[in-house]
Amino acid sequence: MSSKLHPDSKLKINDITRNESNNPSMMEIIEQRKISRREFLKSSVTATAGITTMTLLGTAAMESMASFAEDISKHGLLLGFNPVSPNLQPMIDGITVPEGYTARVLISWGDSINDKPNWDTVSAMDEETQLHCYGAHTDGMHFFPWPGQAGNQRGLLVTNSEYCDPPLVNNITPASDYAKVPITLAMVRTQQAAHGVNIIMIEKKRKKWSLSRNWYFNQRITGNTPCVISGPAAGHELMKTAADATGKNVLGTLNNCSHGYTPWGTYLTCEENWNGYFSNESGDVIGELDLDRKLNILKGQSRYGVVKGGFGYRWHEVDERFRADLHPHEPHRFGWVVEIDPRNPWDKPIKRTALGRMKHEGAQVVVDRQKRVAFYMGDDERNEYIYKFVCAKKWNGNPQVTDPDMLDKGTLYVAKFNADGSGDWMPLIWGQNGLTPENGFGSQAEVL
Repeated sequence: MSSKLHPDSKLKINDITRNESNNPSMMEIIEQRKISRREFLKSSVTATAGITTMTLLGTAAMESMASFAEDISKHGLLLGFNPVSPNLQPMIDGITVPEGYTARVLISWGDSINDKPNWDTVSAMDEETQLHCYGAHTDGMHFFPWPGQAGNQRGLLVTNSEYCDPPLVNNITPASDYAKVPITLAMVRTQQAAHGVNIIMIEKKRKKWSLSRNWYFNQRITGNTPCVISGPAAGHELMKTAADATGKNVLGTLNNCSHGYTPWGTYLTCEENWNGYFSNESGDVIGELDLDRKLNILKGQSRYGVVKGGFGYRWHEVDERFRADLHPHEPHRFGWVVEIDPRNPWDKPIKRTALGRMKHEGAQVVVDRQKRVAFYMGDDERNEYIYKFVCAKKWNGNPQVTDPDMLDKGTLYVAKFNADGSGDWMPLIWGQNGLTPENGFGSQAEVL
């Protein structure tokens, strides 16, 4: 992008723009358009079918949202209650709810989801305990009501556990010492178990929701849960590793940020800042003799932000698959939308590569009257793009059963915003729009 730093960047590692194209940034298009922030907010919500622009615009969009909320409050528009103000800097360490509403804790990190004991917070968390306890740092979530009348009182709550705080998981104080203490594989396995997805049965009794332990459906999906890779990138050479010669199986899902759901009853968890768990310690691709291949791999790692040390998790020190210089294809197996059937705990999660590889923020579904299905997605890296995926097949209308390859076949599009306020959806199809071998794209898998 022509804007190398996001306008609101504080020069944090994740605020650096890695998009080296000359495409204008969204902020520049807005400036060209010379419309107010409120006008942009309203028009962009319509144009992108409700996709939030906050991750694209940072504080500027948050200020617009705050102003918009104030106007709603003044004029009594849309909402049936007085909205609370956005939690801006300085942030409040707590929960603010509208007048007349209350909030209570449903479940916390370390609470058991079955009949085993909760985590004793006096000691460090361990992998065995974490595997039966609720994960860390909840992000996206969706409630799947139980069929029939019971759906008003019971259902499966599926939530993402996006990341963890290693010093808290491993009971290291002060937190700054984590960078210096000897790290073990057991410590890393525990952290990996704190990531992923939680599937829990909740019930409403006496007007209060609570966890229903011991349900067969209750489960944890973690950074080491076996997953299937499907779609155009499955089996591609760039997906194959020493541990998986097929390129169709991978351990775990990581940095699960926002989410989506399908009309056929499955949950979509979106892998966002997955790059931070990997480290290229040498700045090389060790063992790769083909110079062109090596340079392409290193270019790809740089584009996605795979750097020495990562985000400081230190997994690469004891879990070799996170050494991007030794296992350069392993990062390719993250950054996908992962489909999970919460009612079938025996089914493996599926990474649906047709929806593209990026720092996925969410995947929101739209179904038209003809039952054509589209998912709208955003890349949460600074100055990146908005996408949609349109399924090749129509939905059969069954809320619980559909064709198993609905998310494997279809067309991925990227949004192009024009200065006159219009926009275009550009198909990302191999052989079209410059996505050709002459430009380095050898297949649809490489486009994605």
